[in-house]
Amino acid sequence: MWIWTKQDIETQVQGGADAVPLPCLPDETTGPCDILSVFPQTLVTDSNGAQLSDLPGFGRFHGILIDPQQKYAALSMFAPNGGYVGIMDTSTKEAVALFRATGFNVGRSAHMSFWSQDGSALIIDNLNGKAIERINVERDSEGTIHYPAIL
Repeated sequence: MWIWTKQDIETQVQGGADAVPLPCLPDETTGPCDILSVFPQTLVTDSNGAQLSDLPGFGRFHGILIDPQQKYAALSMFAPNGGYVGIMDTSTKEAVALFRATGFNVGRSAHMSFWSQDGSALIIDNLNGKAIERINVERDSEGTIHYPAIL
């Protein structure tokens, strides 16, 4: 995932130095941001104990959309028989939550996700499942999202 600062892009557009992609992790100095570093690969994906690292295609992006409050990014990712939507804090680049699209008899995928206009819900297009899913979002008085540990 390629992330730049507004200032670096403006400098590049005006003929200055090329913008350098930002890292996601504090101990890294340059990007791009590796999504496999953002979401811990040891997260368990099913009742059999499979982990994200066991999936052959976790992390194939389809889309990224920032919430109306500009605090979180919803990252829609394809994976064989398992679409995921990850929530990332835009300032720290830390994972906040990871949701797996619902499995139906025709499959599952997270084709794309969209924030509701007020940021109170995340709408997921489960393409293979032929369904639209909704994740309600709870925020505290400062607008911070709070999710339980979900997979």
